[in-house]
Amino acid sequence: MALFLVTELTGESKDARTAVMLEVLPFDMIGLMKKAKPSVGGWLYWAAGLAYAAAFGYVAVRSYDAPIYRFYGSGRILLVSILGLAAALLWRKRTIGRGGWALAGALVAVAIASFPDTSRDHLRYLFDGEMIRLWHLSPYVHLPGEFPVDQYTRAFNGIWWVHIPSPYGPLWQALMVGINFVSGNRVVGGVIALKLVNLAGLLVCARYIYLITGKAWTSFLFLVNPIILLDTVATPHTDIVMAAALLAAYYHQRPLGRGVLMGVIGLITAHALIFLPFFSRKWRDFWPAALGTAVTLAVLLLVLRPVVGFDWLAMLRASQGGGVSGTDSLLMYLLLPGASASTVFLASYGLFLIGYCAIAAGFVRRKLTSLDALIFTSLLVPFCLTGVLLPWHFIIPLAFLVLSVRRWAWWGILFFTLLVLRSATSVPELLAMAALFGAGGWVLHRVLAYMARPPRWAEQAMSLLQ
Repeated sequence: MALFLVTELTGESKDARTAVMLEVLPFDMIGLMKKAKPSVGGWLYWAAGLAYAAAFGYVAVRSYDAPIYRFYGSGRILLVSILGLAAALLWRKRTIGRGGWALAGALVAVAIASFPDTSRDHLRYLFDGEMIRLWHLSPYVHLPGEFPVDQYTRAFNGIWWVHIPSPYGPLWQALMVGINFVSGNRVVGGVIALKLVNLAGLLVCARYIYLITGKAWTSFLFLVNPIILLDTVATPHTDIVMAAALLAAYYHQRPLGRGVLMGVIGLITAHALIFLPFFSRKWRDFWPAALGTAVTLAVLLLVLRPVVGFDWLAMLRASQGGGVSGTDSLLMYLLLPGASASTVFLASYGLFLIGYCAIAAGFVRRKLTSLDALIFTSLLVPFCLTGVLLPWHFIIPLAFLVLSVRRWAWWGILFFTLLVLRSATSVPELLAMAALFGAGGWVLHRVLAYMARPPRWAEQAMSLLQ
């Protein structure tokens, strides 16, 4: 929030994507605290929860007043995040009763009813479905700019990804064909169907988070998280569906079943296959999982070919280059000022491979747990291969982070370092801001540890207030 205030006051950042990221991540990270448990009366956390719901509802209503790409409601979203932080802190470790789950359900319902205003990716999903079903053309070969203006291209005209093939896998494309058929190729119907798909992914995530942790409040915090609500059921994305499948693969112990789930994920986005090695530490478990993944990929590709009819080589080229074309790595642009785009592209992938190999080495040598490796890998892609940090890039990391609340301080420092990359303009500034937020994270950790063990005078004051 400090970085948000600085950029707002100095006018250095006019990008609403940065504003959204800066506003919701403080709640994401601090809301995962394990120890903070203020001794307050029940009325206070209920008041905070209702205020949070009201503020979130206001943001949803405001989205219809300005239904444009990148809803510039930074102040309103900041208020929602602050109230969400208060509600999460006050609700910490409490039994989530029917009223609490009703509040979470109300927030989800408000998000579903709001206008999808934080991204236009959902229009690309729907247009791919139209391209396949009505035009009988491959989105891996033909670009949106080749088609006459219609209900979709009119909305996303000028976006950088209209000049690249679709980076989404054939399973997702088959789902878009089904949505196009069900909705009758109408935008409103297609958006509603996508929201329902994201709702299913959100509920599956919440269920597996509870099954893995055995704690209801972890699922509760995931459901009331602003970044999750704004970028799943409010504005649909593929990430929540992949997060649900990844959590299922983490929960189920059978290697073959994990392989099948990873094969399904790989046909949504091929880059997700990088998670496969970190589910099984033993080689005897890894090979069945790898075999299950390969068989699932082969079988589903054969089954889906009559539906989508894609050229497999074109699909692989699109999935490899489409996800990073036009974005490259912001970090490498800072480290290599003045370098050509091809140099930055290669250096970005080189940095990713170095980081990935380091994570793999730590995992094999038992320095990192399976969950640690999954968290670091999920953060490696936005860290190395994207030039803009977008909120939905962190849906999968947050799904894993909520399982590891004991190490929230370290993850918080890492998140703030990622945020710094979006605003730093030089390497010295990058290092200075990273050190600043690292120190800030440590101070915050000490303050919250103090809150978890308040002195006697503070306990007496709280008892008097009650």
